[in-house]
Amino acid sequence: MNLITWLRRFSIRSRLITCMVLVVGIGSIVGSGMSWQLWSLKGEFDAFTQQEFAAVQRMGKLALNLSALRGHEKAAIINAGDSVSAQAEVKAWQAALEATDQATQALQEVAPSEAIAAQVQALRPKLASYGQALEPTLKMVTDLAITSSAEAYQGSESARAQADAIERQVNTLIRAASRLGHKPMPSSVRSTPSTTASPNWPKRVASRLPMASSTPSPCCGVCCSRRASSSCL
Repeated sequence: MNLITWLRRFSIRSRLITCMVLVVGIGSIVGSGMSWQLWSLKGEFDAFTQQEFAAVQRMGKLALNLSALRGHEKAAIINAGDSVSAQAEVKAWQAALEATDQATQALQEVAPSEAIAAQVQALRPKLASYGQALEPTLKMVTDLAITSSAEAYQGSESARAQADAIERQVNTLIRAASRLGHKPMPSSVRSTPSTTASPNWPKRVASRLPMASSTPSPCCGVCCSRRASSSCL
């Protein structure tokens, strides 16, 4: 009562101005707090997505380089006996091998987990071993020491087996990278109150509505008589 008596000393205009100032002040404080919270979460969310997207992107680049490497390998074997075409394919194979090694190193730098980093790290020695195993056969192809595709294919059997193992390991990494999109977000990002309505809001609203009564309401008799007359007509 004392507060109401004290407020009555002010005019209506003063009270309206005071209320407006309070509303603007409270809104400014709440807006500043929410802006600061969203800005702090932006850095964490960007770091979370940047690492995963970079890993997926470099994984795709590694897969493309490895596919090009195997393609030049097969083309060099098929062109055995044609020194010009075989030499061009061998040079392309060497460039693709170097690009694949660089892609592997780049993927290792942004590996999202220790398990994936260990698997990527194990790829580089296997790539080097594959290159050392296939290079003598390709050199004999370019020097025309091997002029038959069948002979070149048979001589590169061990190297091709190593390449097949590398491809299987890369496919395993691709499946692991495809699951990165389903990885849960950080708890601080998940705990942020969403500004959009929840998809379950219709159920919650419906549960709060009064249920329709199953007991029929008393009838005045007019509606029933009207229905009876209309059915007779």
